[in-house]
Amino acid sequence: MGFEVVFFWLFFCVLVGMYANKLHRNPFGYGLLAAIISPLLAFLLLLVLGEAKDDGAVSESYDDNILITKVDDKNFIARIKGDDDWNYLKGFLKTNYLNIGELTSDGRFDFEISNGQQMVRMNRDHGKVKILFYGVDSSTFQKKFFTGKSDNISHSDPLETLEKISSLHKKGLITKEEFEEKKKQLLERI
Repeated sequence: MGFEVVFFWLFFCVLVGMYANKLHRNPFGYGLLAAIISPLLAFLLLLVLGEAKDDGAVSESYDDNILITKVDDKNFIARIKGDDDWNYLKGFLKTNYLNIGELTSDGRFDFEISNGQQMVRMNRDHGKVKILFYGVDSSTFQKKFFTGKSDNISHSDPLETLEKISSLHKKGLITKEEFEEKKKQLLERI
């Protein structure tokens, strides 16, 4: 009887780790926590905490209705409004990265270009898209969305940029706090 208890305890610890990973939290840490305190308590803790925030962002870029956050050179998060923005991102990646392999889908990713060793993947979860580059130089993507931009503000006319971020705020793509911060930065440049 003791073997079965240990087996199920560890089995549920693994499930807690998998759920933590789905919430973009450390699967090993939460799996270990589940093993120490209880899989049920660790699972309840994850339910209360919810999905991890994207606080590790380095910089952001606006491209029409799309807000792209650069987490690192291989990981980006895009906030989109709908299918048009999703199709725009897919089209850009197809145009610029189809040379590495063929368009595939194994059901785990909404969009993938792969040759087995190099991959560009996108997962869409409502208005949030995670873009991942594996073994692929993301500089083309970064040039498109980040060149000439610093801290969300292009070096163009500040009033024109203010109108653009105002439009993004009205469309609900950025929060009031983000809008006020960028407005302050732009007004300091005038």
